[in-house]
Amino acid sequence: MMKKALILSLILGITAQVKSQDRLKSLDSVSRLVVRYFDTNHVRNLYDLTGTLFRQRLTLEAFRKIFDNNLEPLGKLEQVQRTGYEEGQATYEASFAAATLSMVISLDSDNKMAGFLFKPYTPPQLQKSSQVPTDNPLRTELDQEVNRIIGPYIRQRNTVGVSVGIIRDGRLFYYDYGETARGDGTLPGPETLYEIGSISKTFTATLLATAVELGKVRLNDPVSKYLPDSIPPLQFGGKPVTLADLSNHTSGIPSLPSNFGSRHLNPGDPYLGYTTSDLFSFLKHFHPEVEPGTQYAYSNAAVGLLGIILQKVLQDSYEDLIEKYICHPLGMTDTREFLRGQDSSRFAKGYNEAGNYNPPWNFEPSFVAAGGIRSTVRDLLRYAQGNMEEAPAFLDRAFQLTHDSTFSNDQFTLGLGWHYIRPGEQKVLFHNGETGGYRSYLGIDLKKECAVVILSNCAASVDDEGNALIVWQENH
Repeated sequence: MMKKALILSLILGITAQVKSQDRLKSLDSVSRLVVRYFDTNHVRNLYDLTGTLFRQRLTLEAFRKIFDNNLEPLGKLEQVQRTGYEEGQATYEASFAAATLSMVISLDSDNKMAGFLFKPYTPPQLQKSSQVPTDNPLRTELDQEVNRIIGPYIRQRNTVGVSVGIIRDGRLFYYDYGETARGDGTLPGPETLYEIGSISKTFTATLLATAVELGKVRLNDPVSKYLPDSIPPLQFGGKPVTLADLSNHTSGIPSLPSNFGSRHLNPGDPYLGYTTSDLFSFLKHFHPEVEPGTQYAYSNAAVGLLGIILQKVLQDSYEDLIEKYICHPLGMTDTREFLRGQDSSRFAKGYNEAGNYNPPWNFEPSFVAAGGIRSTVRDLLRYAQGNMEEAPAFLDRAFQLTHDSTFSNDQFTLGLGWHYIRPGEQKVLFHNGETGGYRSYLGIDLKKECAVVILSNCAASVDDEGNALIVWQENH
């Protein structure tokens, strides 16, 4: 059920800034109506509580499908209790019969819901007893806004360190908080290394686009063209799974293969030991159950398989490919799969969501393309600049190809690797990442030419903070 809640938070994560400073009474009134309509299963009544902005993003039919598939199975919504309020947005602890979620509501000027989302519930965190160190000078309006948004996150007792990078008006800004390891007293910086998790998938998509530009592959090539003959064709109803399907999560391949876990060497390092041979063994017996290209289902295994194919086609290791085709042209000197000897002093120590130490994750070639990159805020801002048409011509063409829409429905629009989301009024190029001890966020507003990077050495999500910084830039 947690997985469904995470999907739902992305589907319904449509928020708006509300100018009124005191909307609590209206918000609480709406929350009570939500409980009433849940209890009576009146989906249409729930939808009638939403405003114009929300309905532009989500039709009644799409909303009903989400309700039926993700919320109705949770059973009765027994009660909601407000746990937070900031900038016109209220958060409630929503207790269902089968689970407890966080419910977030914001209102438009007509007191209709502009934002309405559910996400996994995290109990309120205890606060740190001492002041958190930072290099934020707190001089400008941007400084103050970053501190307002990042401050509550880093003051939670489970979090340790966080680095923020912003592109605004053609300038780069860096902010750091906390420590690179609990108790070491060392403030992180723009060159501090973090695991970036699934943001790696956008690098893999760029490699795919590069292979297309080089004439090595086509997006509509059947995946089976690049697999051993011992693996039956990956297809459904005669329609093959293509390379594009692997990148945009419409292949029908599950996120984790059915034989995943059988060779684990360390539960705290889950991808170590699962080899390319293991993945091929799974594919020998796998048959897609949906028509490729028609349904979105996020898949680490699909992107991992794409990485295997690209390493074969482009005849190099994954790390060397991203260095050759992406990092070197953009001047990114600290983005790689494997740590080097001199990196140890700059690599932030990772902690899980509860704040306990979690060892680094190591990826075999079978899954490295799905989440194996380590990087810095400085490098990721260069990567964002490259995606905003500040790259050499060849790489720029590859970036633009990854931005082109390859799949959309009532809930999602995807390029290659990238998701398009609307945290505010504007469409934003987005990906996030999570490993055992790290969280990451990368949002790029191509129209406004602004970007936000957040890297944390705690697995507590930074998506809300990243979206808030994007929306603030849209409005200022």
